[in-house]
Amino acid sequence: MDWHHPSIGLVSASSGFVLADIQYPGGWLRQASDDARTALGFIPTRWEARPDDRLFFVSDTYGTIEDGVYVVRWNATPRDPKDIAKSVALAEIDRLEKSITDRMWREDAVGSTALMEIKRQDENGDWVVDLDDPRTGKTATQYIAYVNSAIANIRAGL
Repeated sequence: MDWHHPSIGLVSASSGFVLADIQYPGGWLRQASDDARTALGFIPTRWEARPDDRLFFVSDTYGTIEDGVYVVRWNATPRDPKDIAKSVALAEIDRLEKSITDRMWREDAVGSTALMEIKRQDENGDWVVDLDDPRTGKTATQYIAYVNSAIANIRAGL
């Protein structure tokens, strides 16, 4: 937990600090009683959740005292929805490309005529064929063509 003091700002409970020319050792705030911390002017700190970097440009923080607690919030500006959509599309391209390299190149499946059966664990922990996986029922070459087509469609929409 962090603590706030009006003259020295935020101090981590495990950090040492200097107040009124007195050096306090690391961990003093963690081990001190509430009365001792209050007598020195410290108040507890609560950090608000950091906004998602995919949706916001997040910069510095600012704090306010609310009901005896120093509340730290983040300065965040919403990203343009077009930028968010582009980021999601690029992440999907990465996922699709990874699905090829993780499975097929490693297993030397390219050129194989065998149909793939991708398995997953069901609710009982048994391994079953995942019929929803787009790789199931395709050869590696067919799946690579599917991925390339999906990536081309995503890029066309960017």
